[in-house]
Amino acid sequence: MFYQAHVDGKPRKADEVVAEESKDFFFAGNKPKYLNFEIIKINYSDGFTKARATVACESYIMMPGFAGKAVKLAAASQWKILDGKWYWYVEESKDLVTPFGVMKADPAFAAQAPQGMPDLTKGPTVHSLRNQIRVDKESIRFVAGREGSDEIRIKNNLPGSITLKMRHGRMDGMTVSLDRTEVKGGETAVINVKASARASVPSVAEKIVIDVEPLRQQFAVDVIFDPAP
Repeated sequence: MFYQAHVDGKPRKADEVVAEESKDFFFAGNKPKYLNFEIIKINYSDGFTKARATVACESYIMMPGFAGKAVKLAAASQWKILDGKWYWYVEESKDLVTPFGVMKADPAFAAQAPQGMPDLTKGPTVHSLRNQIRVDKESIRFVAGREGSDEIRIKNNLPGSITLKMRHGRMDGMTVSLDRTEVKGGETAVINVKASARASVPSVAEKIVIDVEPLRQQFAVDVIFDPAP
């Protein structure tokens, strides 16, 4: 479920198997979309109550020599049993390698990576590239029955251009607009969101989803209506 959710571009589905203490890390991290995945190896420990999975994830990356090509990257994830069910979790570690990208190349891990994968101990990592795309907020809030406006800013700190695509559900009484789809290096795109006093209040938070190409990266911003005081 966890890896398939990232292939499907549904990170909130993956949250169902994220341990409670790791949810903040999970939601704060970038969530690229993978083309496919393959479990290479699972090492069990602590009487088969914990496990470390080595997984090959295929994705598009912005890296010299790989532009426009799908490549497989080695990623490691940690799992533990809670209430009889396996959950993904993270521990504080300077050498953490996650399904969302390699935060720091681990020479020992790179040595056991399947053949055909690029050497992540050299050059920029996928995580370091994706971490250059910044969205300034995770949610925007309005008051039901009142007019309001807000904006979401997407900053591209990469030297090259990225392309943005915005998706959202039907929002009656609201207008959502993206000021540009191509964002050059160092530039910032802005999504303007306006709500009228007659905007329908959804029973659950609406979402504005931002897809970033060619990084195959995805951000989701909640649109929340608070009751009038």
